[in-house]
Amino acid sequence: MTGRERVLAVLGGQHADRLSCMPITMMFAADVLGVGYGQYARDYRVMADAQLKTAEMFGLDYVSTISDPAREASDLGGKIQWYDDQPPAIVENEALFTDKRVFAGFKVPDRVAGGRMEDRIRGVELLRSRVGQDLLVEGWVEGPCAESADLRGINHMMTDFSDDPAFIQDLFEFTVEVATRFAAAATLGIPQLHDGARIVTVSQDPRQALCYQCHAPREPETGSIAATNAWGPQVGSGDDRTPMGVHEGISCVSCHDGHNENTRASCKTCHPQMSNYGIDMEKMDTTYSSATSAHNIHWVKCTDCHQHGIPKAETPAPHNAKSLATLERNG
Repeated sequence: MTGRERVLAVLGGQHADRLSCMPITMMFAADVLGVGYGQYARDYRVMADAQLKTAEMFGLDYVSTISDPAREASDLGGKIQWYDDQPPAIVENEALFTDKRVFAGFKVPDRVAGGRMEDRIRGVELLRSRVGQDLLVEGWVEGPCAESADLRGINHMMTDFSDDPAFIQDLFEFTVEVATRFAAAATLGIPQLHDGARIVTVSQDPRQALCYQCHAPREPETGSIAATNAWGPQVGSGDDRTPMGVHEGISCVSCHDGHNENTRASCKTCHPQMSNYGIDMEKMDTTYSSATSAHNIHWVKCTDCHQHGIPKAETPAPHNAKSLATLERNG
């Protein structure tokens, strides 16, 4: 049995060939990789490397994204203290909900993006892509009591149980909702999109599912051609940025480094600096070069520039053609 099969068999009440081996490794895994724990907790890629190396070295049945209890609290605005080689900690005397009035006006975030919760989701996705069906991948969310202690301060929370049980009830409901949205974000789907009637090729990179939580397409408006023909959501509608044209099928994160607008190295990642026709790729007439360009980099097509037809690619003679011919003559 694979490690994943073994764990799932035990969870399902079925027979396994042996007991599952699922130790919480955390700081031990960082030591195995030879990195400080602060780096491990900040960067999902470091965490993934450490978990995979530890699982392989010791024959574990799973890999895990557990790192510290401060991810949700940090993203909600709580103050945390970072250390070079131990887990980040909640600054309890400055807990987010020390003043209950702050909680009274607080809303559960609509989306999990741009912070430490997203970093853990990225870790789940990366580990899942690297272990396949061999190992179980474990995510992690804080339970209501633990998260409430992080947000309120454990001493305040413990006295609230007797002094203000109604507040505790509301706080627990809040933290359960945060945890539910956090967990659900790791299982988001990727929509099927259309360009008119045509189904667009969309990257199945699981990380892209998170992008659609903000950059979402709209359903076709009632009475529109797309709605009448049941074509489905259209590329570029709403705040959608799904690549099309020359970039159709690539992942958002092929160009965007994590959740930010820094795409300065994205062209160099895939393209040589100069095109086949001697044009600097980064200076072509697209919104990559200038925000005022009429050619959106997400959807630019060859025909946007070659309006009279796309020229056939020329195959230039190799620079060393003469020397090659000389070698052939000389045997």
